[in-house]
Amino acid sequence: MGIFSINNGFVLAGGNLDFLGLQNDNAPPNADIKVTDGKQIVDMKVVGLDYVPDKFNIKVGVPVEWRIDGSGAQGCAQIIAVPNLGITKRLLRDEINIIRFTPQKEGTIKFSCGMGMAGPGTFKVQAK
Repeated sequence: MGIFSINNGFVLAGGNLDFLGLQNDNAPPNADIKVTDGKQIVDMKVVGLDYVPDKFNIKVGVPVEWRIDGSGAQGCAQIIAVPNLGITKRLLRDEINIIRFTPQKEGTIKFSCGMGMAGPGTFKVQAK
């Protein structure tokens, strides 16, 4: 059990290491990002312990408005954590949760539940 929890610890620490080879960071994003009024709009749902969609390509230096429907979140997935951005938020079930940030450098930003069990989801930050 402890061996399978190692990846959860890496996710919570904001690391990009995949100890067990379970993640595929080379997978294509599964969502189109709209740019409206100078900001990237990211729409996502939490269904049980899953993020739908869970991979996004975003541009560096362009503000992000991340809209999360947490009405279907269960257990620890009711809290979303983005360690690299210092974000931890309890998801409300009765409204769309909005998290705003501006990616400052290229790379991968991972997010998961507060325990590292749901996801991880990823933002792949690319040059403009």
